[in-house]
Amino acid sequence: MKTVVCANLAVLVWGAGVVRADVTITMRGGEKPPAGTVTGADAAGVAVDLAGAEKVERVVLSWDRVAAVDGMDAAGQFAGIAETAWRARTRLARGDAPGAEPLLESLFTKYEGQRGATAGVVASGLLRCRLTRQAQAAAVRPWLALVASGEKEVVFDTPQLVADGIVVPAMVDAETGLAPALPPIWIESPAVEAMVAASVGGGNADASGKRAAVLGELYRQSAAATMGRKVSLPARPADDAGAALVWDVVAATAGTKEERAAARGTLAARLSDEAGLPPQWMEAWCRVALGRSLAMDGDDEERLRGLVHLVHVPARLEQVSPYLAGVALVDVARAMERGGDADGAARVWRELAEKFPGHPALSLRGVLDTAGGGL
Repeated sequence: MKTVVCANLAVLVWGAGVVRADVTITMRGGEKPPAGTVTGADAAGVAVDLAGAEKVERVVLSWDRVAAVDGMDAAGQFAGIAETAWRARTRLARGDAPGAEPLLESLFTKYEGQRGATAGVVASGLLRCRLTRQAQAAAVRPWLALVASGEKEVVFDTPQLVADGIVVPAMVDAETGLAPALPPIWIESPAVEAMVAASVGGGNADASGKRAAVLGELYRQSAAATMGRKVSLPARPADDAGAALVWDVVAATAGTKEERAAARGTLAARLSDEAGLPPQWMEAWCRVALGRSLAMDGDDEERLRGLVHLVHVPARLEQVSPYLAGVALVDVARAMERGGDADGAARVWRELAEKFPGHPALSLRGVLDTAGGGL
């Protein structure tokens, strides 16, 4: 379907692009373009100033939604991006994350660190692809790119899915901006080692870019601590509840002795009855961080309490946090091995392999042998 959106002036200029008085926008999937004045196009998408607003309200149509723009010289250079983004989006909408991922990776090389609508689509899609295949370490960069883009997560549903009552779950928590399936808690692996050397987050100097840089540094420090490197944490964020939670989780095991103690206090407070239990994904983050921290610093009784925190996750929270449920099982199995209970540890390793066949922890040397063979 084609819709003509008329410009208020005979000629408008956006960067190097010239917009004629009549601009024809063809949207994907029969979507109707918003009524208003087309003011230009750039890597972020096609900008439209909405008609009838008391104040000028600009929307940007991401390129995956735009099939063609006639009458705008600047738009032609983005036709390939629009086609690739649309193909990726349609594959994700039908549940084909493996087919969408290489398309999104090709776009991510151009859009990582950028702001705007199309950057948000690309980062959202790649985040979904990597979390779908349980590649938590590889999912950090697209999540941070989404933060830096300044955009909300794009959920890849279709009108038909909506009509059928099928809800596509979001990957990002709207309140904190964190990705519940992507806690800063790791099992040692080559992918986690790669995070230590990588520069993650940031890309622009505005508030979104700065937040991404802070979160990226905390995730990198957590990865470094997991791989046995010496770390030094930044100060705990004072005005960002989501980043403060990340700091608490990371500091519980990667901080100094004083930072670990402070983080345990804050994490325990989140789980107290007086505070009211947090969302289940956040509870899982807190319990695994507490369990690991108490294993590091506690006496025998406190280490036992730490194991109880860990067991909560596979016992109660497996459906909301399968990644952390697997991490908790790894920690429980290793605690049993340290305590001399080889048979008990083997049973836990088998549970991990049977219940979480794609879990990153299964890459650990000897896990599948301990679990009784490859699954």
